[in-house]
Amino acid sequence: MSGQTDASYDRKLKPIYDYLDNGYYKKSLQEIDKLQKKNKDWLYLKVLKALTYIRMNRPKEGEEILEQVVQEFPYDDSTLQTITICYRDLHQNHLIPTLYENALKKDPINEKLFTNLFMAYVRVQDYKKQQLTALNLYKAHPKNPYYFWAVFSIYMQAITAKEGSIESKITFPLAEKMCEKFYNENRFEAEQEINLYLMILEKQNKFKEMLNLIDSDLGKQKLNDYLGFNLYRKVQLLSKNGLLQNAFKEMKELIKNNIDQYNYYMELFDLASNLDGQMVNSHKYIDQVLDLIDEMCDKTTNFKHRGPSMAKIVILGRIQQSIKKNKEKLDNVVNSENIFRKIEDEMFINLIFEYFENFNKKFACIKDIMFMLKNVNLTPSQMEKLLLNIKLSILNLNHETSTDEFSKSLCYYYLVHYTSDLSQYSQNKETELKLLYEFYQKNLIINWSHMNTKEFKENKPDENIITKPPFDPVVYLIANKSVADIDIYDYDITSNSTYFDLLTLLEHSLKTNTDDYYCKLLLVRLYNVIGACASSHALYENLDIKLIQCDTMGHFFLVPFLSSGHYSYARQFLAASWKFYSFNFKDTSDFLINSYKNGTFKKIEEIMSFNTKLRTSIQYHITRVEQFFLNLIIECKNNLTFKTFAIDYVTQMVKGNLNFDFENVCDNRDNLLNCNHHQLDLRVETLRKKTFNDECLWLHYRITLLEVMIISYNLSENLLADSDRNLIVNGGTVSTSIEHEKLTFGFFNNLINQMEELIIVSKKYISENSSVKYCLEGPTPSKLNSYFSTQQSSCVMNLLQTLRSIFNYCAKSEVDIDIDSLIENFKVSDFFNEIYTLSANVTQKEQSLQTMRKLLENISNWIETISVCVSLLDIAYNSVQRIQKYCKKLRKKKLNEMKNSEQTISKFNEIFTLFKTNLEKSIKELINLCETFSVSVPKLCSSLKMNFSSGLQDALIIETEIKDKLNLSYHKSLSEMHNVLYSKHRYLTSLEDNHIQHH
Repeated sequence: MSGQTDASYDRKLKPIYDYLDNGYYKKSLQEIDKLQKKNKDWLYLKVLKALTYIRMNRPKEGEEILEQVVQEFPYDDSTLQTITICYRDLHQNHLIPTLYENALKKDPINEKLFTNLFMAYVRVQDYKKQQLTALNLYKAHPKNPYYFWAVFSIYMQAITAKEGSIESKITFPLAEKMCEKFYNENRFEAEQEINLYLMILEKQNKFKEMLNLIDSDLGKQKLNDYLGFNLYRKVQLLSKNGLLQNAFKEMKELIKNNIDQYNYYMELFDLASNLDGQMVNSHKYIDQVLDLIDEMCDKTTNFKHRGPSMAKIVILGRIQQSIKKNKEKLDNVVNSENIFRKIEDEMFINLIFEYFENFNKKFACIKDIMFMLKNVNLTPSQMEKLLLNIKLSILNLNHETSTDEFSKSLCYYYLVHYTSDLSQYSQNKETELKLLYEFYQKNLIINWSHMNTKEFKENKPDENIITKPPFDPVVYLIANKSVADIDIYDYDITSNSTYFDLLTLLEHSLKTNTDDYYCKLLLVRLYNVIGACASSHALYENLDIKLIQCDTMGHFFLVPFLSSGHYSYARQFLAASWKFYSFNFKDTSDFLINSYKNGTFKKIEEIMSFNTKLRTSIQYHITRVEQFFLNLIIECKNNLTFKTFAIDYVTQMVKGNLNFDFENVCDNRDNLLNCNHHQLDLRVETLRKKTFNDECLWLHYRITLLEVMIISYNLSENLLADSDRNLIVNGGTVSTSIEHEKLTFGFFNNLINQMEELIIVSKKYISENSSVKYCLEGPTPSKLNSYFSTQQSSCVMNLLQTLRSIFNYCAKSEVDIDIDSLIENFKVSDFFNEIYTLSANVTQKEQSLQTMRKLLENISNWIETISVCVSLLDIAYNSVQRIQKYCKKLRKKKLNEMKNSEQTISKFNEIFTLFKTNLEKSIKELINLCETFSVSVPKLCSSLKMNFSSGLQDALIIETEIKDKLNLSYHKSLSEMHNVLYSKHRYLTSLEDNHIQHH
């Protein structure tokens, strides 16, 4: 922070640096003011003052000081660096290059100024100017890094240009020639420079030249062959170059040095298949692959290797599938007698069972066998025989060896679950679950004391010792098995005891192992399913979710928090997420600059790709939009706070911070929980695509609704602002205090039409995808389904149509809709009757854990709709008041026009009075519902009973703790929603009072 200043001032500036670094900005400002009394013209002190203002969230004052300082054309490094920090914090990186350009005019050959100018262009990603600056820098100070900065700048111009454009065709050869020149002159100094040359060649598909460079003396001298990376890259290049025999030979050498690398065997098999397919000579390459695998399996080492054993089974499975698909072609390619001899009916059963016997002590064995079964087509009878062999192996054990029995039994139970048929799953489900609960209790006493042995700590565990996974695999299996065949959100199938048993089991397991990450995630999912999201929040804090996890795991927390009415938790999560996104976008330029300085050019592409994925992430867009909706729900308590909210949104819109590209939105969500059933893999992938489409559609609707609200606010504020009773300004636009292409009546009209289309599309989409089943391992469902299955969208649209009619009337002196029919619609108010039905269902029907989430989500959805409607009603009253004021100003000669206006206003007032009455009744009904529901929650919690989990140690204590958690969570949800409803009721009442006063 201190920079390079005159030594005599260091002592005086140190307190300022300390205050800035520790966040004491007021004290920093006081120290600066003291120094400025004696040093009024000290530019560096002014910049520090500007930085202090910016850190105090007073950016305008900071910007004013910066403008004054920049006009002085500063060129000392400390001042320039601090101005750069200011511009970075203000998100105005585009101003930094001009700063250094002016400084260079005073000192044209200053190396540091030159490098900082280059880095300034890196911040704004101006690759052409980066190239020119780097070349000028190299001319003034001929150092290799500067030269290759220019080369990489050319490379970035090429890859960011449109594919097939003239620019991309010209720039790559230019970058190649620049590298070739240095290569011929033997002027390469670092590995990164050669890697850049290879990157340029690779983009042009010049694989032969890449091979020559790697095999050259320079390549062998400079390129570091870490873990066989260069040899592996060479194999890939040989393969791309068509030199398959050479690639096959090199890959064999690579395997001999990396025996356990599974993917190397598969790539070797692909090479062998291609070689045999070409019929190059008499060699049978597939036979060589199988012989090599056998050799690696038999190779004597301290450890048994899983890689070759897995590869053998998978490769033979591929051969088997090829034989079945195209037997004649295979006969011409390989020695079919040898292949058929290797593939016998019982071979796969024996191989997989042998693998089980060798590796069952490793938890990875379970996932390995599942992977093999996906690649080997075993018949049902063969599968039964394999499971029978495994079961017999368990029965033949000496039961004194509890670890052997545990590991084998665990693998057996997982495979039984994996291969079961979900359509017949319920037949033996209870028996199997009871058996698993007993298995869990029995194996709690397994001693993991080997974890503390010297051999284990030195990473030399005995092959006969079972390796413990980072989570309890039995608990995970029970959770998977309990809900595998059902829709976890289907309220007619699941029972209270199923969820309560699982919660008890998981909480019990978590007490045993407090670091069990998967157990915490499972609890989060289950608490979310039953709407007890206060418990999810406690686990969220325990999981320490931060940074990129806000993007990849955000869907586990944000939507459930909002759906259950935990607005304070949602706000906390949104603040943490937004902090990550904003800091990442701000700091990306610093990461790029460090990569240039270190010469790690490959990392620059990765950083750019990562940044793009974050900017286009669905979770990023959701975070941005939900911040505004949450502010609308919580902060907008009266006309003044709504006005502040609207102005903030307009400001962001004008700055271009709210542009959403729906076509390029990407899905970065991580499900994290593994599927352990062959039929659920496909379902989870289907759910992932379905929920992503749901969120995109939901996001589009909500962004459109926000924009319609804010534009209607601006139109209302500027209604009849000109003397000619006309909204038309600059060719048909409504006069607004802030000019923007979106703040127009025409754009408002288009958005309402777009909203109508989105509502139709959404309802049709929901009806077509109603049969989808949600599972524990899949993503969280979107709010799209619960929202559009009600009449809430119709409620909002009717009010917006009325607003459009008001604006159109002011513009054209006519009403574009039938007001009388609209009044009749508001009298009927079907959409508000849904609230009464919802309330009746709660009081008449006994609630369960499964219906709690649905009920809370319905209430929270209505609260959001009411928040939107109250704000729109505020805009409507404001619009009518402006028309009334205008009518009073009409002259007597326009008496007829005034009478017509008064009649129209009277009808609009009738509409709004009807709407307000229904809205007020609905709010009161929801308030009563929250109060009634809050009273019935303890009864629901006390009725919960355990089934399978009742035999667990301390089960009664855990049962009481869970009931207390559920009770607390539901009460907190209802309390927060109750408070919001009260604030909206006061807001609604204030609208009428204001309207009466103005009237």
